Amino acid sequence: MEAFRIENIEFRKTTSLKDEDVWEIVKWEKNPYYGKEKEYVLDEGEDFYHPRNSKNVHIAKSLFHTPETCYTLGWIEGKWDPDESRFDEEPDFRSCGVRPFLLTGKEEKIFWEVVRQVYINFGYDVWKLPDGK
Repeated sequence: MEAFRIENIEFRKTTSLKDEDVWEIVKWEKNPYYGKEKEYVLDEGEDFYHPRNSKNVHIAKSLFHTPETCYTLGWIEGKWDPDESRFDEEPDFRSCGVRPFLLTGKEEKIFWEVVRQVYINFGYDVWKLPDGK
């Protein structure tokens, strides 16, 4: 299964877990730290920065160098059979808490379209959206 992105919602193989059979759906957004490294203090002996007025916040150095950042909305996992290009059993979808419910109306519609496309691409019959698309 190839990664794909619709506007700011992306489906991709997870980068945070070592499990080969887990994919994630992430939301991309403008990175508020991009290009602002000089506004923060480097923690001594660390690769993290903090705001000048607080040492309780840690910002990874790499975050200053990417114009976008993302966070996970949910995962799809199951035993993937690469020879058959499908799951051995119906994959399990899990949301990351309430995050999908905090999306804007348009983002929520895109999110569920991404989930639907993933299941279709994995060979499952899935619902149509209420507007028939």
